[in-house]
Amino acid sequence: MKVFAPNIYREFCCIADKCRHNCCIGWEIDIDEDTLAFYRAQTGVFGEKLRQNIEITDGCASFRLDENERCPFLNGQNLCDIYLTLGENAFCQICRDHPRFRNFFSDRTEVGLGLCCEAAARLLLCTETPFSLIQIADDGEADTPTPEETAFFKLREHLFALAQHRVMPLHLRMQSILAVTDAHLPKKDGAFWSDFYGNLERLDHRWDTALQALKTAPQASFSAPFQKESEPFFENLLCLFLFRHLAGALDDGNSAARAAFAVHGVQLLWALYRACAKNSETFDFDCAIDLVRQYSAEIEYSDENLQSICNILSADC
Repeated sequence: MKVFAPNIYREFCCIADKCRHNCCIGWEIDIDEDTLAFYRAQTGVFGEKLRQNIEITDGCASFRLDENERCPFLNGQNLCDIYLTLGENAFCQICRDHPRFRNFFSDRTEVGLGLCCEAAARLLLCTETPFSLIQIADDGEADTPTPEETAFFKLREHLFALAQHRVMPLHLRMQSILAVTDAHLPKKDGAFWSDFYGNLERLDHRWDTALQALKTAPQASFSAPFQKESEPFFENLLCLFLFRHLAGALDDGNSAARAAFAVHGVQLLWALYRACAKNSETFDFDCAIDLVRQYSAEIEYSDENLQSICNILSADC
């Protein structure tokens, strides 16, 4: 089986205690069965601490978060005591994988980095190098792609090419993607989208602050031209949304809604940025990264929220 990843995937490295939005705070951390057995077998004071801080709910094990929703093994320096005491191999599966995600096909696995991680978002978005996929592994065993998969890969490559056609302004490239996939976006203003997103399942209520800033955004702001300096950033974001979400069309057959999701997500984040950025003269990468990080955490990691957005977009496709 071949494994493909974004071209700068191997450059990713967790920034640990330097992270401003630690993935060990506010997230439920499930423990897989093999790691659970390993933790239960640990001896001494640390083994006892492990067992005291694991809870079982409906047959699933997870760490018992404290009153501030911190993992009990995230110490005062925002470093992991499990890593420091037992080593990286003692991580449960979710801690080893995060922020990675995978899409599976007959002949390959594609692995990416979730934008809820600020280090991943900065690496993937703040580069002038166009997004592409590279092969990072091959065990020599693979099935032949199905006809549907072959058609999917061809469509996705075409959409990537449209997204990266830099002789054309990005907002027009996105219109081309919608046209090719016969997708349409609802003609709604910021007040509508602020309320719509505000009623979705919530992870962090700080997301509400950004959404409130969107209230006065006119409908035209969602299809407005991008600052020239910001175009590579949002082009990469568009490609990453297509990379992560278009594959779902192989299950539901709705490539139009998936393409609309990618374009709408970029438009929404551009409108949010314009509403939230303090300095509109120069593109503020830190502000944009933080908005993308919040969006990804709130939307891309909630099946319920993803489905709600796809439903409203499907109505127009």
